[in-house]
Amino acid sequence: MPEQPPYLRIADELRRRIAEHEWTPGDRLPSRAQIGQECGVGENVVRRAQELLISQGVLEGRAGSGTYVAEPRRRVRMVRSAAREQPDGSPFRADMKAVGRNGGWESRTDAKVPAPAEIAARLGIGEGELCVRTVYEFLADGRPVQLSTS
Repeated sequence: MPEQPPYLRIADELRRRIAEHEWTPGDRLPSRAQIGQECGVGENVVRRAQELLISQGVLEGRAGSGTYVAEPRRRVRMVRSAAREQPDGSPFRADMKAVGRNGGWESRTDAKVPAPAEIAARLGIGEGELCVRTVYEFLADGRPVQLSTS
């Protein structure tokens, strides 16, 4: 089995330290040079590991200040169903309102898009036949929380 790339090993190490409460939400991490020295890797490896964890919401980078442990994201269970339709609005907005957030969305629709095989099968049309595709970005207080393609 091939060895794990160094940046993934460092990302796992940083995750472990956070899970074991060596660093807690809001704490500033040591410099990349310090982490690299402790782990026996270069600063670029640490940077790549931190970028991965930032993209996953584990860390946050603050320009000119450093890298910090991010506050855990609060997850909200949302069920999409016709039975949940609201006469005066969307279930998503109602869910967001219930947790004290302002829900909304942005969308982009492309008409006459060739249907990929799996979509064509679901729609009961031939692969490559034209269909309509809409991509939604659901927002809570203006920040993305969910992506959906219809």
